[in-house]
Amino acid sequence: MLNRSSQTLGECFAGGVVAALGLFIVMEAQGFPTLPGQRYGAALFPLIIGYAMVVGGAWLALANLRPVMQCFTASRPVNLKAAALNFHRLFLPVWLVIGYLLLADTLGALLTLALLVALLMLVSGVRPWLALVMALLTAAVIWGAFVYMLRVPLPLGTLFNG
Repeated sequence: MLNRSSQTLGECFAGGVVAALGLFIVMEAQGFPTLPGQRYGAALFPLIIGYAMVVGGAWLALANLRPVMQCFTASRPVNLKAAALNFHRLFLPVWLVIGYLLLADTLGALLTLALLVALLMLVSGVRPWLALVMALLTAAVIWGAFVYMLRVPLPLGTLFNG
């Protein structure tokens, strides 16, 4: 079982990383062009996402800062194994995005999304049958949103294109 102090440290660090990435997105979006005759342009959605990431990341970091400081001032030792496990889990979303980029052209976006969501849920401790059902539903909703609502074609993969 994970130590609460190491989990709080990981959440505090993750909040700081998310806030920093959001700040980077906001700074980069400032240079995007605007549409002639309108007050908004290509920067609108990146700015909204960036500001949301800054606020959410800062909130997560600050909400966990006090327990982290209490853990560092406490006389009891910190479980380094649990801290390392939580630090490793911090990069799991990055590995999942890389996995999607590597597998989507071969397996197709729908199957790749379902596999990656199921993997994320299983790592998080969700029961296997529930992870499978939720992964299939989540992949179908994402597929429908991109293909039918946003009209963004997602790869079918070489397995299903042949």
